[in-house]
Amino acid sequence: MKKHTFSEAVDLFYSRVPEDYTKIPIEEHSDLRMGGWIIRDANNMVIGWVGRRGDVTVYNYEDRPLKNYLE
Repeated sequence: MKKHTFSEAVDLFYSRVPEDYTKIPIEEHSDLRMGGWIIRDANNMVIGWVGRRGDVTVYNYEDRPLKNYLE
């Protein structure tokens, strides 16, 4: 198992994202855990996982206006 720096984790993360992916990883919001990096964006939302064993998971979410929930 290899410990990745945040930059290495982001490189692995971007190797798996679709071409139209718009979320940007932010180190200040991301967490290094025993198994790897939990990757978060500027909105502090989880957008992916990069494990020490080389596994990469990419998550995407849709931004929705708050007014839709209040109507």
